[in-house]
Amino acid sequence: MDWNALKGLIGCHGTSGEEDEVAAFLMSMWKDCGWNVETFGRYGVVASRPKEPTRPTLLLAAHMDSPGFIVESTCGSTSYAINIGGIPCHELEPDETIPLMARTAQGHRPAVLTQILHEESHTRYVVQGEGLQRGDRLCYAPQFILSDGLIRAPFLDNRFGCFMLCELSREFAQTDGLVNLVLAATAGEEFTGFGAAVLAHHCQADMTLCMDATYVNGDQGVLMYGGPVMTCTDKSVTLGRRQWRFWETWAERQDIPLQKEIYNYSGTDAVGFPRAGQSCPVLPLLLPTCGNHSCSESAAIHDMLLFKKLLMALCNDAAAVVGFAELGFETNGIL
Repeated sequence: MDWNALKGLIGCHGTSGEEDEVAAFLMSMWKDCGWNVETFGRYGVVASRPKEPTRPTLLLAAHMDSPGFIVESTCGSTSYAINIGGIPCHELEPDETIPLMARTAQGHRPAVLTQILHEESHTRYVVQGEGLQRGDRLCYAPQFILSDGLIRAPFLDNRFGCFMLCELSREFAQTDGLVNLVLAATAGEEFTGFGAAVLAHHCQADMTLCMDATYVNGDQGVLMYGGPVMTCTDKSVTLGRRQWRFWETWAERQDIPLQKEIYNYSGTDAVGFPRAGQSCPVLPLLLPTCGNHSCSESAAIHDMLLFKKLLMALCNDAAAVVGFAELGFETNGIL
């Protein structure tokens, strides 16, 4: 895999509403690989090729944004920010600071998070940095460490999904798989999820797979080095036993371990597709990570390789896409 592409994506600023750098990175990569590129306002970017009418269409979607902050007020070199997206509200240790990157009208500027104020109505973050103005966006300072079989970096949720879109655009640059493959990235997943609804309105598919990251959780049996994770149920999607078993059996045939998680909270923008009126099945596929939404997330390269192996196998298995799309209600011959 091209780790430089993942490093480049992690170096992009991409808070909700400021996904321009990530979108530009993806579109440049896709165009270099010969894909047709479209944009849907500021809600999504898509890469596709002319469709073969006898093949099913598989939509692979990631999101471009990650949690961050927006400057609420300033006083000299001190700024007060509020969060956009799910930032963990832990207490800083004495003398602990967190390096940030600000995206301003003058370009990127360094800044430092020095204090967290838990106020009655909301939490504010004290930031030190020169030249910040009200409305400027802040995210964790990028870092990329590859060692001991792990990658440590901020924004693995969900630059890894965007990275998979880059990888597949390269893999299928010269040859098509056995499906009509559409690669897409949405905006605002961490804030509203509106991007997925716009994407669903414009892109009809036989199956949609939403890529994201999830938490390593021993109680759930979701472990690092355990392979990709499929959501049975959460706040955004629920799969019946027959649907889950379909993919469990399919993954076994591909020799790919597949973990599962069961929540009734949290979720992805997968919910945007049925809300937009699409009847195609939507499947969340997730990468197990530690430190999700923090300044230093970590994931196993082993899991990343298995994740890509699963995507490649699916892109070359039209029968699996069609079979899952046809898993309607069991009507016992009524229809």
